[in-house]
Amino acid sequence: MTDIHRLKIVQPFYSMVDDESKNFEIRKQGPDQYFAVGDYLILVLDPPMPKPLEARELVRKVKSIVWSHQFEAGIKDNYCVMGLDVPSETEAALVIELHYAQSKMDELDRHRCY
Repeated sequence: MTDIHRLKIVQPFYSMVDDESKNFEIRKQGPDQYFAVGDYLILVLDPPMPKPLEARELVRKVKSIVWSHQFEAGIKDNYCVMGLDVPSETEAALVIELHYAQSKMDELDRHRCY
C-alpha cells in the first residue's frame, strides 16, 4: 500500500529539492511512520515563508531506500536514505488532494460519537 507522508524540511534543503540538485532525503523512522518504495513525500518548508512568498508544497515519490541495518557503517540506527523521483504535475496535485481529503476524513472520525 502506498502511503503519503507530510514532512517538514528546512532551508537550504527545501530549495535544493525544489531545483532537483538534491534527489534524496534522510529521515528517521518513527513508531508511527514507516517509509516504503512507492510512497509519496509532501515536503513543507519550515519555518514557512511569509505571505505572499509562502512556498508551495513539494511532492516527491520514493524510488529507493537504504536502511541503517543495510549500511551500518554509514547510516545511524533507525534512519534511512530515500532516493526521490519528481512526479508529474498531475500526479503531484492528486497526491496533495488525496492527502488533504484523508486528513479531513481522519478529523471527522476523531469527532464521531460511537
